[in-house]
Amino acid sequence: MNSARLRNSFKVKILILIITSILITLMFPKAQIIDTEAVVGSIWLEDDLIAEITFDIAKNENLLAKEIDAARIKVYPVFLRDENYALISIDSLNKYTAYLISLIDSLNITDENYERLPVFLSSTSFKYFNNLRKSDLQQFDNNRGQFGYLIELIAENIALIYSKGLLDLEYKQIERDSIGVRKGSFQEHVSKFTFFDRSTAIERISGNIFKVKADVDTHAIKEYAKHFLFPDIIYSQSLTEEDIASAIRRVPVTMGIVSANERIVSRHERITPEIKSKIDSYHKARAEQITLAEIFKQIVGKFLHICALLLLLGIFISNFRKQIYEDNFRIIIFSILVVWMSYIVFWVNRLDLGEGAYLLVIIPCASMLLSIIFDSRIGFYSTAIICLITAALRGNDYNFAVANLIAGTISVYTVRDIKKRTQIFKSALYIFCAYAVSIVFFQFEKLGTWSSIGSEVVFAGISSIVSPVFTYGLLIFFERFFKITTDLTLLELADNDNPVLIELRKHAPGTFTHSMMVGNLSEAAAERIGANRLLIKVGALYHDIGKALSPYYFVENQLSNKNLHDELRPEDSVKIILEHVARGIQEAKDKNIPQEIIDFIPTHHGTTVIKFFYDKAVAKYGKENVNEDDYRYKGPKPFSKETAILMLADTCESASRTLDEPTPEKLDAFVRMLVASKLEDNQLNEAPVTLQELELIQRAFIDYLSGHYHRRIRYPQQDRLEEKIE
Repeated sequence: MNSARLRNSFKVKILILIITSILITLMFPKAQIIDTEAVVGSIWLEDDLIAEITFDIAKNENLLAKEIDAARIKVYPVFLRDENYALISIDSLNKYTAYLISLIDSLNITDENYERLPVFLSSTSFKYFNNLRKSDLQQFDNNRGQFGYLIELIAENIALIYSKGLLDLEYKQIERDSIGVRKGSFQEHVSKFTFFDRSTAIERISGNIFKVKADVDTHAIKEYAKHFLFPDIIYSQSLTEEDIASAIRRVPVTMGIVSANERIVSRHERITPEIKSKIDSYHKARAEQITLAEIFKQIVGKFLHICALLLLLGIFISNFRKQIYEDNFRIIIFSILVVWMSYIVFWVNRLDLGEGAYLLVIIPCASMLLSIIFDSRIGFYSTAIICLITAALRGNDYNFAVANLIAGTISVYTVRDIKKRTQIFKSALYIFCAYAVSIVFFQFEKLGTWSSIGSEVVFAGISSIVSPVFTYGLLIFFERFFKITTDLTLLELADNDNPVLIELRKHAPGTFTHSMMVGNLSEAAAERIGANRLLIKVGALYHDIGKALSPYYFVENQLSNKNLHDELRPEDSVKIILEHVARGIQEAKDKNIPQEIIDFIPTHHGTTVIKFFYDKAVAKYGKENVNEDDYRYKGPKPFSKETAILMLADTCESASRTLDEPTPEKLDAFVRMLVASKLEDNQLNEAPVTLQELELIQRAFIDYLSGHYHRRIRYPQQDRLEEKIE
């Protein structure tokens, strides 16, 4: 199947419908019996809901999360006590002290060999020695008793520390004031301040020794003592985590039971948080009992539900937008946007971000994209269908549908007459206001709190900012990938500062002026019959860009009375004239001009005969020696209202310049004659233009040209001035 048939194939349309419906069906929440969404504060409008089975009432997720956090906080951090560390510490202190004394005894210390002392004696281990003079070291025997007494004090204080216990964590590292000290299977809960942490223990040792011996270097004492403090109250992360997990398991996940045949909610009863929990629990309980046959039945129902809504959109497009309906690539755009919005709803449902999370489904983005790419009616109708589909995914959430329908519709009208891409961002304020209004009246209806209104307004603000940003970025993607020509694209092409138009104005000023005139003439006619004025205006600006490559072979660019074709054979001249079409098409493609504009280049001539050079060839070679097809443009003929108008406008504008005195009467007869000649030549056979529309087109041309060539009053002395010029 070739590309053209693929774009128009009805089978492809059906395939797009089926694939889109399947993808959306897969995004529905898990199977459930009740399809009505229960919203706290709303009124239950269905019949009394009676439980068919006995089920537990599951706690609200937020409440359950709070209770789990409370249970986690109540768990004490678990510490294990090892009494062996006290003996190890004292033993290490005594052994190290004996080693230190024996080392000093082995040295014959004099003023000359003082530097032979180990570095640790003057720096790291015991700074008491650092305060002794060299002569004192020589009299070490006299100080031995003082040093031994100091060591005994340190040992006594270390024993005091271990009598209470030493934590392996600092106080500030333990979040709770109480801890659990486990010994065997027994665990005692005590204040963490019952024990010492390392910092407090060292301060206590140095402070106690300073009270007994004031001349001691406390910093040295701290340095010495800290090497022999081994924590005996050890934190156990694994045991703590086990206790936390056990506490969480003990948190009840239900808050009651509903018996079979018990009423869950009555008709016209207001939905409270408790009733909502019952309804949600009933959803889950019934879903767990659904059989495979029932699940399949639900899936089919959801699939047909989505198909029906998408078919409504398809019927609208097929009846009122034939051009879109016949192009499957454009139908894919609808599919992409509907599936994308559904996917956002799917994740919003799964993440459960809160009551106002529905506002994060940026439906206004899809509304603006469809309005800009196609038109505002398409945008509005598509918005309604998207809102219904996404509301179904939300459990038939009426509030969701209405809020997004209001915001989406407002966003459609903000881009209805868009002139610049940056105008998209002005929509943010209108989208926010639309959401805010819907939030207020829904919250007032269900007696919502101001905090609920505030949180939903925050979500609305996020959505109103994100929607224009996504619209701006995705618009460029759709334009490039699907080769869509939007009004924004046309407005950019119509800018006189466009490089292609600058080149045309520079190299072929006469052609540029002619193109401007044809554009004005075409716009006037397009307005009369409801054709696309902007498209035809841009088409007129670019229809003759091929002439810029050899401008002086076209009469409107010739500055003198000399015509270059006078020196050429008619067959050479016609070749040059025909070539401007092919070269114009190639130039447009090289400059990435949209196909909708390129179509105007060959169709504005259709398959007409280049009469001037054909007659010249006949006069020179004889009619029997001239093939008329060699002097015809290659076409195609106009195939739309816009291309038909441009052909007629181009002919009428050029020919009207040849009239000596273009009075309204002459212009009327002249225009009608030119249009009739195109009809006789079958140039409009493929264009969807009626005779009534042709009459309106002719009338528009006559009115415009009459205004353009209106008579002017001659100035005094004008005859004399003209004589001087001659």
